[in-house]
Amino acid sequence: MSASTENFIKKIPLFKGLDKRHRTTIAKTVFERSFDAGDTIVKQGEQGLGMYMIRSGRVEVVRESAGEEQQLNTLGPGEYFGEIALLTDQPRTATVRAVEPTECLVLTAWNFRSEVQQSADLATQLLKVVGERLARSDKALSAR
Repeated sequence: MSASTENFIKKIPLFKGLDKRHRTTIAKTVFERSFDAGDTIVKQGEQGLGMYMIRSGRVEVVRESAGEEQQLNTLGPGEYFGEIALLTDQPRTATVRAVEPTECLVLTAWNFRSEVQQSADLATQLLKVVGERLARSDKALSAR
């Protein structure tokens, strides 16, 4: 784990409020994955491995419904996806593809859950961020 990994994690909204000890632990458990443009990173309906934090590059988030693909979002450096997999064993709700060469840090659910069991602060922070994201998604769906 490098200082740059810990500094990067500190900027991720999900981990901003954590103390250095928790950020250091998380930084030690993440691993890097690189994807080429067009690569599928996660696929709708599959079991989630964990959360992906984008270090460089850009991804598109799409959902298939009734045989049609709908683009939901585009994410870039400093953004993340897959955080729901940290909490539940539900299948992925969308497909995420790299639209350019992309490098991510991956935090697996089993490493994260181990850390959450030791930290009420981490659990509270995660619930807050996930709740905010769900509220934004609900609002966006209501506006359609």
